[in-house]
Amino acid sequence: MLDHLCRNTSCVKPEHLEAVTNRINLKRGVGLTAERVRARDSGRCINGHVLANVGLYRDGRYLKYAECNRSRSRERLSNPEVRAKKRERDRERYGAKKKAAQHAEGGGTG
Repeated sequence: MLDHLCRNTSCVKPEHLEAVTNRINLKRGVGLTAERVRARDSGRCINGHVLANVGLYRDGRYLKYAECNRSRSRERLSNPEVRAKKRERDRERYGAKKKAAQHAEGGGTG
């Protein structure tokens, strides 16, 4: 793969081009993929969590970090409005399950 050292993709000057591996080319980039590659090579995720402590899991085709997910959930649930909506949703969900279980046992009407 050719890396354009001058960051001009239409440049063809030999002194501005360098043959590198795809990984090195990604690390030299400026996008999100480059940020993730640099972070992972440093032993941390892009949020700064140490990878050894984080725990990786696959969600579909994506690799995700459990600690990042936990900290995102903690942050989201620290908002009182979000916490109240979750409580209400849980009450509805578990209340419906309880009614269905009672009905299946023959204790429900209807």
